[in-house]
Amino acid sequence: MKPRYRNTLNADQWLTREQLKAVLAYVRKRATDRPVRLTATDRLIVETLVYTGIRRQELCNLDLQDLPMHHGHPAIQVRHGKRGSFRTIPIPKALAELLWLYVKQWRCDDGPKAPLFVGRSPDYGRLKAKVVYQKIVRIGRRALGIHLHPHVLRHSSAMVNYGCGRNIHSTKEMLGHRDIRTTLIYLRTTEGIEAAIANEMWDALETG
Repeated sequence: MKPRYRNTLNADQWLTREQLKAVLAYVRKRATDRPVRLTATDRLIVETLVYTGIRRQELCNLDLQDLPMHHGHPAIQVRHGKRGSFRTIPIPKALAELLWLYVKQWRCDDGPKAPLFVGRSPDYGRLKAKVVYQKIVRIGRRALGIHLHPHVLRHSSAMVNYGCGRNIHSTKEMLGHRDIRTTLIYLRTTEGIEAAIANEMWDALETG
């Protein structure tokens, strides 16, 4: 059976600029008001999903060696993507600095092959995808009063990146799609969105 490709995203499958800003503001405030590993982890999870568009399992698979401070480039390396794929995703300076600070504060005692995100206690091992899902659902309910899940953040990241002028091929590579027909959904969804609005949205996320 041939795969089916959707034409556009539904309105509830991606977040508006205001919604994204509200989610980021919520996790940033929690991390500032209560600076413990749990709130810092929640913030970094959301920021990483928003700025890279990676899948939740790819997020859980990140090791310390995949971060900029280990390989010397402003990017994260996804070594264990879908179907075992590998890709490098450029990231903004703000996220690179946040990653560095998080590792310095909470993961500095571990080697480069250790996971970036661990459970509530480091003894629990690598953070599970279902826990990431539960975290995003809780954050969405508290920040927006809606049912939010990680794939909505992935769609939102793709919409912003493509709307800011990234071509469809680089968006495909960022998301790790095998077939560009999967990525074309963002082109069709963003046809009515002005590039200036998307750029304003991205700037607001970085400085918010």
